[in-house]
Amino acid sequence: MAKIGLFGLGYINEGVFYDKLGDLLNRDVTTQDKQSIHTFVQSELDRGCIEYFTCDKQGGLQTQNTAPENARQIVAKAVRIGLNDAQGQEILAYVCQQSGHKWSAVYVGARPQVLAILESYHIGYLNFRNFKQANEFICSIHDILLPGEQWGFSRAEEDPALIRRCTKYQILESYLRHTFAKLMLEYSKPASDNYGKIVFSADGRYCYFNTGLLTKYAQDLYLTGEVRGMKDNGVFTCDNPRFVDSKIELVKSYGFAQRDIDPGPGVASFYKSVSEIVYDPTITIDFTESKLEHIIDDGIRRGRFPKKYTLSQTTGKPVPPWSLAQMLNNSIKIACMMAQRNFKYVIPQYRPAGVEYVGGKKVVYEGQIQFLMPIYLSADYFSPPDFALVLSRRDGFYVPETILLLPWAYNNARILCKPDNSWLTPSAISAEDLLLAEEDEEEGESESFEEPVQSASPAPAKPEPVPEKKAAPEKKPVTEKKAAPEKKPAAEHAPAQTEMKADALIGQVLTMEFTGTTASKALRAQNEQAQGTISAKRLGGHRAVEFHGLSARVRILSHNTCGGSYQCELAEGIDDVLSRRAQQTEAVAPVKPERTPEKVEKPSRVEKKLESAKKTAHTDKPTSAGWAWADPTNLFTQRPTVVDSFRDLAVGQRYNATVRDFVPYGVFVDIGYAEGNVLLHKSQMQESVSLQAGDVITVWIHALDAQHKKVQVTMHRPE
Repeated sequence: MAKIGLFGLGYINEGVFYDKLGDLLNRDVTTQDKQSIHTFVQSELDRGCIEYFTCDKQGGLQTQNTAPENARQIVAKAVRIGLNDAQGQEILAYVCQQSGHKWSAVYVGARPQVLAILESYHIGYLNFRNFKQANEFICSIHDILLPGEQWGFSRAEEDPALIRRCTKYQILESYLRHTFAKLMLEYSKPASDNYGKIVFSADGRYCYFNTGLLTKYAQDLYLTGEVRGMKDNGVFTCDNPRFVDSKIELVKSYGFAQRDIDPGPGVASFYKSVSEIVYDPTITIDFTESKLEHIIDDGIRRGRFPKKYTLSQTTGKPVPPWSLAQMLNNSIKIACMMAQRNFKYVIPQYRPAGVEYVGGKKVVYEGQIQFLMPIYLSADYFSPPDFALVLSRRDGFYVPETILLLPWAYNNARILCKPDNSWLTPSAISAEDLLLAEEDEEEGESESFEEPVQSASPAPAKPEPVPEKKAAPEKKPVTEKKAAPEKKPAAEHAPAQTEMKADALIGQVLTMEFTGTTASKALRAQNEQAQGTISAKRLGGHRAVEFHGLSARVRILSHNTCGGSYQCELAEGIDDVLSRRAQQTEAVAPVKPERTPEKVEKPSRVEKKLESAKKTAHTDKPTSAGWAWADPTNLFTQRPTVVDSFRDLAVGQRYNATVRDFVPYGVFVDIGYAEGNVLLHKSQMQESVSLQAGDVITVWIHALDAQHKKVQVTMHRPE
């Protein structure tokens, strides 16, 4: 039986609907009113007089009288009911689209109120007048956060269930939404660890809470906002949240009691014991047939299984479910083995508490700690996992619930903590650093020594950079005449450091060998007479590693604070010094290098690499391949080519790479990554392209394996 009138628009909670309508009319709603409303609405539906609300690319609200081609673009749809409110404003009945093609119950409101509601942007219980205001708020919070963490995905990784675009930093938006929701649902419960963690001004107009984030100066980040719609259970909406740094302003302008904001409420608590968020690989996963069927069928229906697994590559027909089940089981077994060897391999997530309406019935579920197990169906561990399997702990077992795409999984995991490997890893620690602790301190003191001298003596301030100008590669031969006048800056430093007068080495130019790098990236130099360091600032933008194994004339400037070592600078042109590297390379192999090597390798190893490349590489270069060859002369200007840490890498970054080693499954290229060469898999190469050792090409980061610190690049430009 077809539904008519308001029921044709959607589900109606008649009690709520007509109570709200009575408030708008400022009188009781009669039976005659109800009949006339259904009749009027049905006539509007028959004539197609429906208003559709969609969002533009900037997140703003648009109104149109025809339905868009893609129903997923509809934020809400409304119809007139034939009545005006007490102020004479037209009343609308409207229904909003939620994630998963679900529609809300039918609501009622005056047209200006409905437009304001639909125009507003909600981050959970945090409410903004429009999307622009919400986006500006998120960006302003991001700007004051402690740096070093990525808070946004690329646009291609946005939640496909979203109808309206989210703010610029999706991860930060999700974190604030769920953190404040946790506080909102528990701040008024005395038995909760979050009791009292939202405080209010004396008049109850403003609230104040701890986000759990740190500012760039490592201070707790608190937010305040306007309290709207306080209910009997303590739930309210925080309108127009903002960062107010001054506690004096919070007391005087907002009316907070000093005892409530100094030191301020604590961070949200999601668990009582750390053991709750550590995965236990000894516990069995209760993977029943019904769960397996649900995960596979639901995953395919929602598009969470990649199509390369669900459709045969040869016939194009659907892959049998038992085949997918076998791949999934094998992947879980391997993941369990990995978890036994790395307790952080399976990471915790927080499933937020919430309310859903299923068939018109209100369903409330509590927040819960779950676990995310990465699933690699094809065992390609160079690429990100295909998805994450969600596990809940129940009655002594882990129970699989569903699978999540990686952006959703990351958002849920970030609520608890930043998903990452331990910072204390062998690959990040050099054994040489154990011997260089004193030199690190010396380097710090020596750098602070230069600036006071320049500012204290205005007259001789300009001669300070003279040594660097004379050391430029204008004249390659280094003469004694050139070294003599450069003793002058040393004499100028003498009054500031009295012990320099007693040291005959200060101001001298000696030939030293470069033997390594300090932990603070200064260049180490030594000979039979002295040991010293050259600050990275004095290397003209080059890395210290480029000088390893070379010798050059070095000028001694001053003592390092701990004694036994000197602060030095190059006494000859940097290009002259580095040109010796090219001469050494030519002596090792007849192949002319495209650029200065970033790592010093033994001649035997270089010869072995070049010989392997010659056997594997093609001799013909592509003439028109449809992709960009990098310009070697512009190698260091398009993007920095030195990557010291895995944490500096991100998917989509562009690099100029030098082709190094060929393997059956691709080629290893050098992007300047301190951990070594990275893989360009054959599937990520452009078609009809032939490469040979030494070619300089443009690549983008395609995949990152944080577990093993491995990097995969692509020649396909990201969309």
